[in-house]
Amino acid sequence: MIQNDFIKSLLNDYSSTFDVYAPHSLCGREYAAYCYFTSRGERFVLIKRAVIWAAETNEHVLIINAGSFGAAAAGEFEAMFPKLEAELVKPHREHMYSYITIIAVCSDVAPTVSKIIKKTRFCKNYKLTLHGYCAGRLAVADLSSGNVYANAAGKPLLPYLKKKMKIISDLKRGA
Repeated sequence: MIQNDFIKSLLNDYSSTFDVYAPHSLCGREYAAYCYFTSRGERFVLIKRAVIWAAETNEHVLIINAGSFGAAAAGEFEAMFPKLEAELVKPHREHMYSYITIIAVCSDVAPTVSKIIKKTRFCKNYKLTLHGYCAGRLAVADLSSGNVYANAAGKPLLPYLKKKMKIISDLKRGA
């Protein structure tokens, strides 16, 4: 129940700027939600057809409702990044970057998993970064202990998820 409340809280925040599809199936796996955001910036001279430069950025957020999270699950998520990249990212001349973010909401996380999560890496350059790059971000929210773990690329997510975790734990205490 707390997991569902946490996911609903995440989706409430993401729905203001992202396209949200819940539930969603992708690459043969079922996700609690898929959130997609794209942004395009460009400069032109006098008329819109005379574009000087353009840059497109994308973020794909996949939210997983996982019961327990062990070493096998951490390895599985690391193996998912290349599959998701092939399915979601379409590099082109104006592509700047794409983030693939996996947020796993868990009821229990094994103590040794935090090191595995921190070592998880995924980054792919397209045409020597002339067509941008893709980075994989992994964040795991442990609702039983109140801890949040992330890989190096996912560190910007930690303050947000910790704040959400505090709100949910305050609601749990008040109920």
